[in-house]
This record gives sequence, C-alpha cells and structure tokens, in this order.
Amino acid sequence: MLRRTLTRLMSLQHSHSIPSTSSSSSSSSSSSSSSSSSSSFSITSTSTSSPYSTTSSDLTLETLRKITQTTTVLPPAPTSWQEPFTPSPRVASFAAQNNLAFSNALRMFPGQNVQSMPLRISLCPKRAFNFYHQRYFEQYEHPLTEKTLHFYEEEMKKKPLWCYVHCSGADGSNTVVRTAARRYLTKVLAQALEREGYELSGRSLKPGEKELRGTIQVVVTEGKTLLNMDGKKLEEYVGLLVRKDIVPRLSGRLHQMNQEYERGKRQQPRDRQRSQQRGNRPQR
Repeated sequence: MLRRTLTRLMSLQHSHSIPSTSSSSSSSSSSSSSSSSSSSFSITSTSTSSPYSTTSSDLTLETLRKITQTTTVLPPAPTSWQEPFTPSPRVASFAAQNNLAFSNALRMFPGQNVQSMPLRISLCPKRAFNFYHQRYFEQYEHPLTEKTLHFYEEEMKKKPLWCYVHCSGADGSNTVVRTAARRYLTKVLAQALEREGYELSGRSLKPGEKELRGTIQVVVTEGKTLLNMDGKKLEEYVGLLVRKDIVPRLSGRLHQMNQEYERGKRQQPRDRQRSQQRGNRPQR
C-alpha cells in the first residue's frame, strides 16, 4: 500500500515537472526571439545610419570646387596628320621653276575595272615627284634633299614622261613577289606604249608625233593575283587603257577631241536650221 502511494506521488510530481520545463523553454525561446529581433533591429538601424551615406545636401559648392580642382583635363589629340603637306621653300621654288607637281596631284581616271583587276592607274598632266621621295621634301629639309633634287634634274633632261610602278604588300606577299609583279607590269606597260608608238620615257617612235608628257603611276594591289593571272588578258586590259585613256590624256588629244565635240554640238543646230530654211523656200 505504501509502495503504491509512493509510486503515485512520483508519477504526479513527474507530470507536474514537464509543463514547467516546457514553459521555461518557451520563455527562453521567446526571450531569444525577442533578443534576436532586437539585435536585428539594431543591425538595421545601424545600417541605415551609416556615416558614409551621402545625400544631395552634402554636395556643397566647396565639395564641387575640390572635385574640379583635383580632376585632370587631358590635352587635345594632335592634329598634325590633318595638316596639308608643306614643302620646304627650296623644294617649292624648284617645283615652280620646272613646272613639277607633288604626288598628291595624281588622279585615277574613270573606266578602270577595279573589281576584277588588281591594279590602279593614276595620271597627272605634269611630271610629279615619286611619293617615296616626299619625306625628303618636307618643311625641315632632309640630308638627302639635295641629292634627290639632283636626281630629278637628270630625269627631266632624259624623260618627258615619268612612270612609277609600285606593288602593295597588303595581301601578305613578300619582297620577291612584289618585285616580280612590279617588273612584270612595267614590261606590260612598256609593250602597250610601244604598240601605240611611244617609249616608256614618253618619246615618240614616229617622226613628227607629239611626245607624251606627264606622270603615270600604277599601283598593284595584289602581287600574287597579278602573277597568277592570264598574261594575255592582262596585256589586253592594259593595252585598252593605254589606247583609249592614257595616250589621249597625256598627248593633248583628249583636249582636242573635247574641243571638236563641243564644236560639233554647236554646229548641229546651225545645220538643222539651214536645212529647215532650205525646205521652206518656194520651189522654182
């Protein structure tokens, strides 16, 4: 009996101790949650009140003045490459006395098939300097200026026509390929001029014919393509340009042909008017 009573009392005590533990745990959890919430609140509150945050009111005139004083301003880009070519006074007087032009006076003429042919031909009615020598003719004279001018003095005595053939390395061709393409095209040009009765120097092979005077510049854009082309096709193309454009332009025939064409255009209305007047006359 006593044992039964003791076991009942122990069970009752155990049942009463569990809720007390749960309540304590709940209270502890509530306190921890409250502490965490308070800590989180404190964190957010400190984060919002950061001393490094800037507002529009902080940007005063003094701050802006300091920023502009410490900012470095870059100098403008050099524009020397945009300036036109200015020769030295000595070279300019030499060119004016001998009626010579610089390489920027060369112009391509229309009618060239630049899409399928790897070459560009430019002409100038005056004898023009080679653009490779233009670096010796700048405003501040080069040590080779005098020697280069002496070279052109000798060229003027021998050649009324100056021909330059250049080859570009834009297609990746080496020096051997460029040299071979330049020599090959020089030969083709000389043969085309010879068929028209002129030497490569511009002198006429026919007595009494006017010589060619000026400058021919040929630029090969792709040396490999030129050497792999059909030789007959290239010769026909260059020969056609020489016959229809180069010789008439440099011999003065083109100007004469234009004058004759303009004279014919003015003459046509007069002839038409005369024919009308004759048709209106009464028949006898």
